[in-house]
Amino acid sequence: MERVGDWVRGIPPVTRYWAVAIFATATAISLKLVSKTSLFFNAEKAFNNQSWRFFSSFFYFNELSVELLINIFFLVRSCRLLEESFFTRPALLPSSAKKLNERQMDILQKYIDRNKSIDYFYFILQICVSIILLASYGHYRLGFKASTLLGVLLDDILLYIWCRSNPDLEVNMLGFFTIKTAYVPWFHTVLYGIMDGSLFKAIGDLLRGQFSFFESTMMWRILMSYPLGHFWWFTREFLLSTLYHDPYDGRRKAREETLKLHKTNDLNIARDLLKALLLPPWYWVIIAKIKSNVA
Repeated sequence: MERVGDWVRGIPPVTRYWAVAIFATATAISLKLVSKTSLFFNAEKAFNNQSWRFFSSFFYFNELSVELLINIFFLVRSCRLLEESFFTRPALLPSSAKKLNERQMDILQKYIDRNKSIDYFYFILQICVSIILLASYGHYRLGFKASTLLGVLLDDILLYIWCRSNPDLEVNMLGFFTIKTAYVPWFHTVLYGIMDGSLFKAIGDLLRGQFSFFESTMMWRILMSYPLGHFWWFTREFLLSTLYHDPYDGRRKAREETLKLHKTNDLNIARDLLKALLLPPWYWVIIAKIKSNVA
């Protein structure tokens, strides 16, 4: 039991509290303390008088079962790795950060290192908002009728982001075989499609000619998680961290000096809008305080 406690305490805080909340929710449902139908995300009810559905749907996966424990195991493994490697990249910092001297940058870096968990939590909140918006759009405009377990979608998106960021790693799947992380999201989708029966149901409906695109749980899950996962990975890891930001310090500084020499303004509206979207808002305050209080 002590080993289990040590393992749980070793999980980064955001992932740990989310996993505990999922397990606690499943326990409450199994003990008949709460009805699972009151936890699903339903856009009409959530936007009217049942606002708790915006939150509860991210904690409900299933009742206590072997399937749930396997789900939590994979969730903890992928989200833990993402949280441990997560940090606010220099590419996300506003242009005012370029004017900081070496001592000021050291202080800012200490804030970034200290705020890793809260920055990661802010990133997850942004993803949650995008899930709610897309789920609501699918409900009202596209007529999707599949159940909307938003926590499952969040799990899929975080797994997709981590796998896209580390596409060449080898992952052991429950001790049976290893695959590259580039293929893990698809394996994950098929595995849970088998466990919850949605894959076989979709195949059966297709063979009988009764397949309904807008009522398929599996199609809903794929169409929600993969585009959103790619959007958040692409904007943060590719556009801002690679395309709009040269990772080589020498080349980047040479470019900045050339722009100053020719008195050219380094204006990029798309880049600045993405920074405003992705940068945790407290860094604007932190940078301003560092500039005013530290010489």
